[in-house]
Amino acid sequence: MNKGENDEGLVPKNEARDEAKGEAKNKRRGERCVQPVLSSSALSSSALSSSALRMAQTLVRTRTPTPARGEIFQTLEAWLEEAGFACRRYCLGTGEEATDNLYARAGSSKPVFAFCGHLDVVPEGDASLWSSPPYAAAIKEGMLIGRGSVDMKSSVAAFVAAARDFLREEDFANGSIVVLLTGDEEGSARFGTRALLEELEEKDKDFDACLTGEPTSDRVLGDRVKIGRRGSLSLRLQVLGKGGHSAYPHLAENAAHKFLPFLHALSTLSLDAGTKDGLFEPSSLQIAGLTTDTQVSNMLPGRAEALVSIRYNPLHSEQSLLALLREMARTHGIEVATERLSSAEVFFTPPNAFSDLVGAAIEEVCGCQPCLSTNGGTSDSRFLYSYCPTLDFGPVGASMHTSDEHIAVDDVQRLTEVYRSVLKRFFSS
Repeated sequence: MNKGENDEGLVPKNEARDEAKGEAKNKRRGERCVQPVLSSSALSSSALSSSALRMAQTLVRTRTPTPARGEIFQTLEAWLEEAGFACRRYCLGTGEEATDNLYARAGSSKPVFAFCGHLDVVPEGDASLWSSPPYAAAIKEGMLIGRGSVDMKSSVAAFVAAARDFLREEDFANGSIVVLLTGDEEGSARFGTRALLEELEEKDKDFDACLTGEPTSDRVLGDRVKIGRRGSLSLRLQVLGKGGHSAYPHLAENAAHKFLPFLHALSTLSLDAGTKDGLFEPSSLQIAGLTTDTQVSNMLPGRAEALVSIRYNPLHSEQSLLALLREMARTHGIEVATERLSSAEVFFTPPNAFSDLVGAAIEEVCGCQPCLSTNGGTSDSRFLYSYCPTLDFGPVGASMHTSDEHIAVDDVQRLTEVYRSVLKRFFSS
């Protein structure tokens, strides 16, 4: 999950309240959000011996800061080719931005099921804060610890193992399984999944359903599936004035004073009340930083800047939001220069037969009916949902991007079983 999108982990109180309200709406729509009672030792022996766990450890031991490339992709290619996949690797971008991407396919007919994942990880931070080295993939007290264990190397290991076992053990005569892997999701995503899809021929993008292995679960594996994500837009806004001495304000044009009424209007702006169906919470505009070109109190600024972060639901688009800012600036009689720092579009797959299928697989393995959610940060599903119904489902995300990132070893096995059940249900439907 993108480094800047950290609201899956430490959730501010107001977002937690919004999330709770969203769950209540889900319950009113008849969806059950059940917390299953799970035995901590029920699957320990099978999980410890599972190839998915060994694969996850191998992936975690390979350090892959964004952009990921090289060894880890060679490892995945070997596993997938052994399972019967035909693999093509695409190195996109140049120099320090060069990023590996992998397209693997088993089968040549319809229907086509795709798994999507990323192999790059955020930095490990201060290694002294970890209970074991960040890339040792140590197992302690039933937990696999390591950078990327949650986000999202265990998911990649689980769906590769699930696909391999499915192809080995099921009568798979009609259909195709595709695996899409990128090394650029935690960064700009410029040379990641979007760029890979642009490189592929149309016949290679004939997906009928896609599951991305992002960490979506909240308290226990299976309690939450993401059917969408809000869009995000990060901007730097700048207003120019004329600097001067603070004792002679009449000879200057204080850029901060000029900017503040506009910023106050932004800070009190209500973009919407959420979507009518209750699936998306209200859009949010936050002022994340303020600076001027002065460092002392006896100088008036000639330039003022603000960092603005917008999280928006399907009621808006990047273009409509930029148009709104331009109109507000015109109303305030100022000229505001706008620099786009980053953006990610909304993705949304309405509840349908595919979300029902995934929910049934989760209930079969985990014993709970997942809530359908759209909260949290962005994912690469935003690049895929226009091709086919696309969902995010993966481990409990509370520890991702933190020191001692970890996943229960039992959950690696359960996740593999969920992904395999999804494949079995999809190709038998």
